[in-house]
Amino acid sequence: MDEGFDTGDIIAQKRVSVYFHDTGESLYHRLEHACVELFKETWPEIKSGKNLRMQQASAGIYHSKGDIALIDNIDLEKKYQAKELINILRARTFYPYRGAFVKVGGKKIFLRLELNEADQEK
Repeated sequence: MDEGFDTGDIIAQKRVSVYFHDTGESLYHRLEHACVELFKETWPEIKSGKNLRMQQASAGIYHSKGDIALIDNIDLEKKYQAKELINILRARTFYPYRGAFVKVGGKKIFLRLELNEADQEK
């Protein structure tokens, strides 16, 4: 750690796959699990001071609650690519948060997406 926000050295990394059937919630839980596993794997080196460190190549990214709220309002008059709209719904499907919505008759209608990976048909 250092005095900046997300500017300290990188001491360990692990690639985590993102699948099309992921939601914000499922990806969060997979990342959480990967974080714990990475910590278990690297703690002995960190504790002994023998771990390698890498300087970050770029500044960290910060998104405020307001930034995220901007994508929640799905404009029914706006044209979206299907993938873009699905990705917004995927990202914002995260219980217990209400997530994305449309406004109809002055009321917010909240949307959740349920994605299930189907078995290959033979």
